[in-house]
Amino acid sequence: MSIIIEEVGPGIYSLFENFVRMYLVSGNDRALLIDTGLGGDNLRQKAEKLSDKPYDVVITHNHYDHIGGTGEFESVYAHGLDKTFIKCAVNEIADGKLFELGGVTLETVHIPGHTPGSIALYDRKRKLLFGNDTLQEGPVFLYAPNCDCENYIKSLKRLKTLDFDLCYTGHHRMTVDKSYADDLIELTALYLQKKLRAEPFESNGETRYIYRHKRASIFGKPELSEE
Repeated sequence: MSIIIEEVGPGIYSLFENFVRMYLVSGNDRALLIDTGLGGDNLRQKAEKLSDKPYDVVITHNHYDHIGGTGEFESVYAHGLDKTFIKCAVNEIADGKLFELGGVTLETVHIPGHTPGSIALYDRKRKLLFGNDTLQEGPVFLYAPNCDCENYIKSLKRLKTLDFDLCYTGHHRMTVDKSYADDLIELTALYLQKKLRAEPFESNGETRYIYRHKRASIFGKPELSEE
């Protein structure tokens, strides 16, 4: 699949591949590529055309649609809990790691739930968040064995304490505002309490189950559907 590139803010580029978004953020001295997508269309070449500065690559979580292109790079940054399946050397990072780009600083925020090592990148100065799959319109995947809905709710509550106006997402609508966290928190709590009815959804021969509340949606387990 070809990658569609769009400048979405000063020094911020969206790289959209099929159904997943990556971002390249450039400062005065360095750049940072956030995620590597599905692994098609010469991602490294395209990223290096967007910025002539030295750059690093950071992985927000280790799902296949975010790490597919890691084999194009010598190394990437990723949280230690999500370093598996990555096809190059991993520089382990933890909560609070700063990426200093020159006039732009991105702070690592550990937000477990979607995966154990999910992270967001926070631009405190410009009040921006790169929320990957954790804070998005949805559906957010919350049924895999390593998903933790209670930690997911805690992580969303933590994101709410950050001062940001806009969140760049990994899927669906490119941006959402902080209020989406409230809808996702309410939705996940109702899901855990079996107060929502699942909607079956067929995808590539697999039946998935969507739960909805207000503007938000998740993929969950059928046994937690309202009886």
